[in-house]
Amino acid sequence: MPDICFYILPSSSLQERDIFTCKLVEKAYRQGVYSVILTASDAHSTHMDDVLWTFRASSFIPHQLYAKNSVVEQDQILISADQSCLPQGSTLINVSQRIPEQLDRFERILEILHQDEQVLQSGRERYKQYQQAGANLTTHKL
Repeated sequence: MPDICFYILPSSSLQERDIFTCKLVEKAYRQGVYSVILTASDAHSTHMDDVLWTFRASSFIPHQLYAKNSVVEQDQILISADQSCLPQGSTLINVSQRIPEQLDRFERILEILHQDEQVLQSGRERYKQYQQAGANLTTHKL
C-alpha cells in the first residue's frame, strides 16, 4: 500500500493548482524520483505538458504525454488521463478527482486539491477509500 499525501491549496484557481503540481514534479525530479501525473482528460494532459515547459523559465523537466503502447523515454515524467495504461512507478500525482486503479503500483500518491466544493468533496471520498484500504495518510493544508 502506498503512502498517500493530500495537499489542500488555499486558492480556487486551477492555474495555481497546476503550477503547484509542476513544483512538486520538479522537486521530485531533482531528487531522482520520476513521477506520473494522472489528469482528468486528454485536454488537461496536453495543458499540463504545456505548463511543465513554461512554468519556470530556468527549469527543465523531461516529460511526455503517455498513452497505451507509448515508448517511454528513460527518466521521463509521464502525463496521462488513461490510468489503465499507467506503468508502475514510484510516485503518482493525482489531479483527476478519480481514485487510482491498482494502488500497489506506486510507492506514493500525491493528491492535489484546490478550493472548489466538487474537488474537495471528491477528495474527501478518496480519502475515505484510501483509509478503508489501510493506507498511511498525511494531509498538508497550505
